[in-house]
Amino acid sequence: MGCLLAALFLLSLPLSGFAQSQVTNTATISVPSGVTNTGAGCTLGTCTAADSDSITPSGPTVSKTFSPSTINAGGTTLLVITFTNTHALVSATFTSPFVDVYPALMTNTASPVTATTCLNSSVLATASVASLQVGTGTLIPPGASCSVSVVVTSIDSGTNTIPAGSLTTSVGTNTSAVTATLTVNPVADLSIAKLNGNATPVAGQTLTFSLVISNAGPSAANNATFQDNLPAGLVNPSNIIATSAGGATGTASFTGSTLNGTATTLPSGGTITITFQAQVTTTYSGLLTNTATVSVPPGTTDTTPGNNTTRTVVTVTPVADLSIVKGVASANVVAGNTITFTLVISNAGPNAADGATFLDNLPGGLVNPAIVSVTAGGTATVSGSAVSGTATSLANGGVITITFTALANGSVTGTVSNSATVTTPAGVTDTNPSNNTSTTSTNVGQAADLSIVKGVASANVVAGN
Repeated sequence: MGCLLAALFLLSLPLSGFAQSQVTNTATISVPSGVTNTGAGCTLGTCTAADSDSITPSGPTVSKTFSPSTINAGGTTLLVITFTNTHALVSATFTSPFVDVYPALMTNTASPVTATTCLNSSVLATASVASLQVGTGTLIPPGASCSVSVVVTSIDSGTNTIPAGSLTTSVGTNTSAVTATLTVNPVADLSIAKLNGNATPVAGQTLTFSLVISNAGPSAANNATFQDNLPAGLVNPSNIIATSAGGATGTASFTGSTLNGTATTLPSGGTITITFQAQVTTTYSGLLTNTATVSVPPGTTDTTPGNNTTRTVVTVTPVADLSIVKGVASANVVAGNTITFTLVISNAGPNAADGATFLDNLPGGLVNPAIVSVTAGGTATVSGSAVSGTATSLANGGVITITFTALANGSVTGTVSNSATVTTPAGVTDTNPSNNTSTTSTNVGQAADLSIVKGVASANVVAGN
């Protein structure tokens, strides 16, 4: 007769595969009704057998992630640390604080936000500190996992390693190190400012310029480049001097009229100043606009590109060397006669002096002035005893001659002197004002018609009388 076998496992191994400290397996078998079991060790026909196995439990594990795993410098990411209790029967309790030390340049945010799913857990994340601490007594149920999280920020990429042995619990320590990498895209706020010590130079003057390149961070901007293209009107760049602060270094040089430079090292907070000189051309006048730029190195994002360009505007005053020479046809005249004068107005440049004016106020004794001629480019008028006019067109090297006459008053005697002046137009600087006045002197004498008549008393006389 066949027999019915029934095996009953009072405690079975868990399917999860978590380790256990001890496993006991009991099996029973019973004979069917009406059959007598004569086997030794059986009671009332039921036989029982048990087996116990001792297993050394494995320690807890730790894992770590950043979400997102890539940020811009100064941005934030959620750091999550997960603890797993591989023991299926016993809870794991932290027997000492767990501390995670972040990689360089990573810290908690200024207002840390933390969270935990662990039991009896306290999470310490101090503002702007590069570590996270989970307190003693934190509990992980058997075969379970829990996590802690905090928002962190960083200005550079880094790999965070949690060493083996960092987590100590009542069921052991983590036996393997784990790592997590955060990729940080560099971000910098570069700016450039151009300074000029003289906003209203004259043509031909040498100016001193300064370029100030700064990095407001948060990332370094090593190998940033800058450029300054001098406009037409600025020549002969020279005397380049580079200074720096905040750990920055840099170089600059001119190729033709273009200044090119590199900020070899430019950490957050660093500054490079480039000073140089350039000359305004002698013939330039009006506005002179100069633009300089700075560029972040490849792979770096500039958060404020609007301050990567600077512009200076100077107003160049034209210069000219005007002169006037007054001549007189005769140094000696008779009162009542007419005297002829000439005014010769010249421009030795380098700029034009269109609109220059002249004036000759005749002294008492010279009256009735009259214009004889004016050469091209000039005008002249008489008002009372004054002769005045304008050089409407007086280019560099130009000359205008005015000829006029005046009457020597009949009551005047002696030397008569008078001066004529020329004045540059508004906005033009005269480089040699000493020759802007000319003086002539004329000797005026009175006229007389003298005569003599000789008479004799007798046309015939005797000798001896």
